[in-house]
Amino acid sequence: QKLIPSFQEAKKAALECGALGFSISGSGPTVFALTRGAAAAQSAATSVAGVFRRAGLAVHSWTAAVQAGGAKAL
Repeated sequence: QKLIPSFQEAKKAALECGALGFSISGSGPTVFALTRGAAAAQSAATSVAGVFRRAGLAVHSWTAAVQAGGAKAL
């Protein structure tokens, strides 16, 4: 977290938009938020992207649904 500029501000922004959680994917620099529903996901993505853009960082954001079916053997 310390190595990602504005991480705490981005986390706060996501949580204020209804995110259930916010963290780092792997060793970074990717961050993610979990939400209930597409509207909260889009709101969190927009807010977090704004935080990082104001910090002078390039941003790419995506929203996607979690697959509820779980893992499957192929």
